[in-house]
Amino acid sequence: MHKNYFVDSLTEIGNSEYLTKNYKDYITKYPKSQFIMIDIEKFKQINDNFGHQTGDIYLKQLARILKDSFQDSLVARIHGDEFVILTFLSEEEIEKVFYFVEKKIQLLMDKEEIPSLFRINAGSCLFDIHHIDDVSEKADFMMYMAKKEGKFYQAFSDKLWEEKEREKQLLSTFDYHIKYNTLSHFKRPFFSLDGDSTSIYQVCTNYPDGKGLMGEDNYELLRKNHRQYKLDNYNMVFLMDKLMQDGDKNMISIDYLSLIKNDNILSYLKELSTLGKNYFGNILISIKVYPETSKKEVLLLIRKIEELKNLGLKIRIDQVNNFTRDVFFQYAPIDYVGFDHRYIEEAMHDDGLNYFLLKKIDMIIHSPYSKTIPTFSHIDRKQEFDYIQSLGLDDGLATGEYYLKKKKF
Repeated sequence: MHKNYFVDSLTEIGNSEYLTKNYKDYITKYPKSQFIMIDIEKFKQINDNFGHQTGDIYLKQLARILKDSFQDSLVARIHGDEFVILTFLSEEEIEKVFYFVEKKIQLLMDKEEIPSLFRINAGSCLFDIHHIDDVSEKADFMMYMAKKEGKFYQAFSDKLWEEKEREKQLLSTFDYHIKYNTLSHFKRPFFSLDGDSTSIYQVCTNYPDGKGLMGEDNYELLRKNHRQYKLDNYNMVFLMDKLMQDGDKNMISIDYLSLIKNDNILSYLKELSTLGKNYFGNILISIKVYPETSKKEVLLLIRKIEELKNLGLKIRIDQVNNFTRDVFFQYAPIDYVGFDHRYIEEAMHDDGLNYFLLKKIDMIIHSPYSKTIPTFSHIDRKQEFDYIQSLGLDDGLATGEYYLKKKKF
């Protein structure tokens, strides 16, 4: 067979066929070899900003550096910006090599051979000829972890892999209960700041065993894997079936991305407003926003909020902290604002954050658009209760164990 069959035409190093042809002989010679996966961080941006010809230069230069740095190893470009290496080097030796790879990339920039500095991310795993798919998955995950931590290289870690498997199981459990409609709900009462109960209840989603879905770490996992859309759709159905006729004012949470990117949510709410005009005024939609919410997304969200208000819904913006854009309070017709309890805890012990919180609350309660009421979640200790009392609010709502005990529910 012609030798070019095993050569990547762009970078002139080995290709996937080259790796397939040679890995058995290599493992026979070096039984304890490491399998490394590598990609270029934000390679799409390089192509978008400088063009594909420049992107090809980056690929060629990286291929040359990897080939020169990992001598007596199998180095191949698989596709796009993805490279793999099978090497006899230990994890410690690989880390040292990547230190010099980083220096060589910096040198390309210094010599103006590339228009902009670039980073690579790499992950490795001990090669097992009997479980090649597992090896590839593990190395790929370690590469992802390197990217997440802002590192060039992540060697295989049992701890990281076990956490990944745990998350995989959690997602499988969530998908099962969504599919078979077995999630449950409970209602958490809001209280005025002096401890008197109100008719507003926050609806929370649980697994059948009573474990909550909306805990911070759990929900972040769902968001990271785009499951919040399924959860929000599930809760909308529950809204129709259970909540509209029970007489309480019920607050149900929805992710901001579900509202601006999932047309089904708004369409469903419009349908609900038509079917349940007598009950729809008792529904509050609590929209979760996050630090990564962009300016463009904020503007889209304000339009969606206006549509919801026109349906007769009450609106809360949740997860308010020092990252939340003030434009919400200046232009969005919101009724409630939810403060992240972690931010409250930090403000209790940080004079700078305390000052910022006071300014934020003052801006909210004097919003030129509408009367807006601050709300505080998970107030579980007397110290937090005392701190909120010290803010001097005339109006506000809170949930949490301390309020429940105070009211002796």
